[in-house]
Amino acid sequence: GGGGGVGRTELLQLVVQLYRHIREGNSNGLQVAAPTGVAVAVCGGVPMHVYLRLRAGFLHETLSEMDDAKRIYKAMEGGTRCKLAHTALVLVDEVSIVSSRMLTTL
Repeated sequence: GGGGGVGRTELLQLVVQLYRHIREGNSNGLQVAAPTGVAVAVCGGVPMHVYLRLRAGFLHETLSEMDDAKRIYKAMEGGTRCKLAHTALVLVDEVSIVSSRMLTTL
């Protein structure tokens, strides 16, 4: 928590460095994502919908969060499912502005 400039993104970047160090320079299994373009630019990650390989606006508010997540997973291509299965750690910058629906999907 806390206001802007308290170091959350710097902490995220330190975690990325530590992950790579522990894995001897290999960052396989690590994904950094963010909900906004500004956050993506700052943290060096990708937009969350790009990480999931889905178009923006893919969430359906008329379904329960779990049913929506199941619908999205069923619609994913095999390569995306494989990528998700091999992801050990997802770091989300600016997580406080991510909806619970998006987190359920992740």
